[in-house]
Amino acid sequence: MSFYEDDVPALTRGDFAVGATWNGKAIRLIFDNEYIAQQMLGDNIGMRQPEAGVASKDVEGIADGDPLIIGSVTYTVRVPEPDGTGFTRVRLSKD
Repeated sequence: MSFYEDDVPALTRGDFAVGATWNGKAIRLIFDNEYIAQQMLGDNIGMRQPEAGVASKDVEGIADGDPLIIGSVTYTVRVPEPDGTGFTRVRLSKD
């Protein structure tokens, strides 16, 4: 087990972690719903970019299109990105 894999549980159990449900399983993750402002064709456009960071072992097999429930909101998995250290960033959309 690498140094990073040892640290991942601490990240997802800490003060920033929230409860979620994926594939009927309760998990803990770090949720971010960053506001991104961009300029397109001379207009400012703002949008949210929700994503979650989670221990890879908690979401083995997660795939594009899977539902991920965070609090009472259901998100759709768009891009799961395991980083090889035991941590996976999951880009989400809210339909």
